[in-house]
Amino acid sequence: MSRRSLTTSHHRYYAAIVILLFPIPSLVVYILNTLFKMTIANFSFCYFITSLAYFKVYRIIRRHQLQIQANGTSQNIGQPAIDLVKYKKSVATKLYIFFLFSLCFLPSFVSSVAALITTAELTRSAMRLSLVLVFLSSSLNPGLYIW
Repeated sequence: MSRRSLTTSHHRYYAAIVILLFPIPSLVVYILNTLFKMTIANFSFCYFITSLAYFKVYRIIRRHQLQIQANGTSQNIGQPAIDLVKYKKSVATKLYIFFLFSLCFLPSFVSSVAALITTAELTRSAMRLSLVLVFLSSSLNPGLYIW
C-alpha cells in the first residue's frame, strides 16, 4: 500500500465535504441558541465520523488480508508484502480505545439527551453518575496506551 494509493482524489473530495459539513450542527444549534444542544450535536457528529473511520480501517485491513491469502506471499524472499499481524494488532488496539471511549462517554451522552427530554430528578442523577465515567476515562487511557 503506497502513499499514492492513500491520497486519491476522491478521498480528498470526501475530506473536503466532511470539513465543510462539520460546522452545520453547530450552526443549527447556534440559531436555536442552545449550548447544551450544540454539545450533543457535535458529539453525535464526531462519534459518527469516528465510528465510520474505524469501520473503514477494519474493512481495508480485512480486504488486504483476503488479498494476501489469495495471492500467497510476495516476491520479496517469501515475506508477505505487508506485515498483517502488526496491522491487525494496531487495529485491535485502536478498537479497544474506541470501545473504552464508547463505554465512558456514551452513558453521559444518553443521559444528556434524556435530560433534554425530561426534567426528572432521576435523569439529573444519571447525568452526574455518568460524569464519573467521563472522568474515569482519563485514568484508564494511560493503561491502554501502555498495553
